[in-house]
This record gives sequence, C-alpha cells and structure tokens, in this order.
Amino acid sequence: MKVEHARCERSAFLIVKGSLTIEFSREIAYLIAEVIHAQAGLKVDLSGVGEVDFYGSRLISVLHELMQGKSLEIVATSPIVDQALCGTWAAGLRNYGARTNEPASMRMP
Repeated sequence: MKVEHARCERSAFLIVKGSLTIEFSREIAYLIAEVIHAQAGLKVDLSGVGEVDFYGSRLISVLHELMQGKSLEIVATSPIVDQALCGTWAAGLRNYGARTNEPASMRMP
C-alpha cells in the first residue's frame, strides 16, 4: 500500500494506492488519527486501490464516524472499492473463496 498525504489550509488529502487490508492497518490508523486531530476535513482518493479485505471494507464504511463530525469526501474510487462500499462484495467473496480456497480479500484482475 502507498499513501500520499497532503495538507491544505483546512483539510487533508489522502491518495491511497494498492491494498487496503489489515496488513497495513497500523499505517492507515496512524494517518487517520493524525488527520482527525490536525485538520477540519479529509478528502480521500481510493481510485488506486486494487485489493480490499474485510478490514478495508469496514474502515471505508466507518470513516465518517472516525472523522468525529468533520468534513469527509471520497473523491474517487476503484471498481473494487465501489463493490465494498455497496456491500455487494461479501456474497461474491464467499462464493469466490469457496471455489478457489483463496484468502478472504478481493483483488482487481
């Protein structure tokens, strides 16, 4: 996972690329905590995310709560993130894992 971080006057901008998985949870949590305390808002670009596991899906869904009422805008998403945001990936993931014995995550082809 690669995260680019920029700060504007009142908000931060995060560009996330690669995997949004538990493997990178500490790095993600640190960046979000830094933003919550230092900025009035957050803009997130998830268009470069190619893998999302349960942790990443949950993080996306609770990001607004983590911002504690501050401004949050997801400015771009990848198809895999769209699936996670819509909640449609869970059924597909169960079927995918049952067929292939792959780990519980989704990857871009």
